[in-house]
Amino acid sequence: MKKTIRALPVAALALAAGAAQAQQAGATNVTIYGLVDSGIEVVTHAGGDKTLVRVPTVTGELPSRLGFRGSEDLGDGLKAVFTIEAGLGLDTGASAQGGRTWGRQAFVGLAGNWGQVAFGRQYSAMFYALGDSDVLGPAVYALGSVDPGVPNARVDNAVTYRGTTGDFTGYASWSFGRDVAGGTPGAGTCAGETAGANTACRDWSAMLRWAPKPYGVTVAYDEMRGGTGAAASFFNGAPSIAFTGASDKDRRLFAGAYVMLGDTRLGAGWLDRKVETAATEAKSKTWYIGASYPATAALVLDAQFLRTTNADRDRSASMGVARGTYALSKRSAVYLQTGYLANSALAQYSVSGGGAGTTPLAGKNQLGTMIGMRHAF
Repeated sequence: MKKTIRALPVAALALAAGAAQAQQAGATNVTIYGLVDSGIEVVTHAGGDKTLVRVPTVTGELPSRLGFRGSEDLGDGLKAVFTIEAGLGLDTGASAQGGRTWGRQAFVGLAGNWGQVAFGRQYSAMFYALGDSDVLGPAVYALGSVDPGVPNARVDNAVTYRGTTGDFTGYASWSFGRDVAGGTPGAGTCAGETAGANTACRDWSAMLRWAPKPYGVTVAYDEMRGGTGAAASFFNGAPSIAFTGASDKDRRLFAGAYVMLGDTRLGAGWLDRKVETAATEAKSKTWYIGASYPATAALVLDAQFLRTTNADRDRSASMGVARGTYALSKRSAVYLQTGYLANSALAQYSVSGGGAGTTPLAGKNQLGTMIGMRHAF
């Protein structure tokens, strides 16, 4: 369960701010929260042409995490806010996101009626853009299987703004050095924040959502720049594109929509990606359509189909996913999910986003099945 702690400002902060300011400061509300999710997965034609049975490293139905978030009322509608959140690999207990301690989120900011400004490691707009229309989210068989950069859309050294007015929500991010420690699939390490190289490793993104109930529409854009140590992996099994120039661009444009029909959610989305370097250009287009249906008060059924096509038509794939989740309580659930991915002649996409070791031979299709359990606290 979520636990709330009321913590007075520590002495060091009181000294730094001055005694008068310390006396006026309000208490900080801190919430400890988390999610643990794991199970057993079976993937065919993995690691060449074999069957793999494992406990996934990266995700199950949702990625495991431990976090702390809090706020302090500063008066006049202004709050100080923070979040630090660690990703966990339950198979070994290791830190996720390239071994970072607080790899999922780590930021501090100010919030008010005008919105929120924050500084630190944060999600880009692409992550939030998918929330309404993608019914599967960051599951082991989902959009991340064909574009792992999307569910891992986080950037270091970022300044973000989020605001809502009426039915509209906007979000924008700017990173001075997007991936200092690595850990973003297919992106490599890209230090940035180097004197005289202000464009290298930069990332910026923006999102606009219009959501009058019972439907909504979202558009988003994300642009990464290349730099020393960077890579642009376009699909599983393919050599990474050299992405070391500050003028190299990896761009994603997204549009998605959803509608609620009673308790049933229907969602669809379209993602266009383009990598441009001095030496090459690569493109892909991905679309999906899905539905989430609460069959009973405890059982939710999800299904989604997606298709990705590259500029080279022999490197494309289609994937269908079905999932059932049964709630044991408000915080605990068990689930069964399965995905089938069909590769074109030269493609080597893997059905599973659960970690390395599942890349098939070119043109091989894959079936993945996972039974698992998750608990939120």
